[in-house]
Amino acid sequence: MKLRDKLWVNIFISLILVYSLVVCYWLFYPYCPLVESPIKIMNSDKKVPQNGMLVYKIKYDKKMDIHGILTRKLINDFKIEYSDVITTAPIGPDEDQINLPFPDYAPPGKYNLWWSVSYKVNPIRSVHVCVMSEEFEVTKQN
Repeated sequence: MKLRDKLWVNIFISLILVYSLVVCYWLFYPYCPLVESPIKIMNSDKKVPQNGMLVYKIKYDKKMDIHGILTRKLINDFKIEYSDVITTAPIGPDEDQINLPFPDYAPPGKYNLWWSVSYKVNPIRSVHVCVMSEEFEVTKQN
């Protein structure tokens, strides 16, 4: 094999090794885009009337300047899903109080709010941050 051919083979092998290292880094680096606290229900006596407003507070510390996709579900014996929302919170600690309309078709009973944000941290990986609220009760609408 000529010296020029050996050089191209070495360059090709080097590129494959570098690419493999980048892919391994993307796959296995422990990304932490958001550190959150449990969701606190702010409604009085942790009760929400059907067709009322669920008020909750969440504290978090955002570590990366990327947007995420927020998914929320009410969990009882079944799941009620809300539409996904794009989040654009700034970097650093923050606290939000959110008013979430409660669907009138949800039966009375005990519920939890499940909250998840999906962050696309690199071209081949997404990181999901999930948190569950404390239990609250849905009461019959008067």
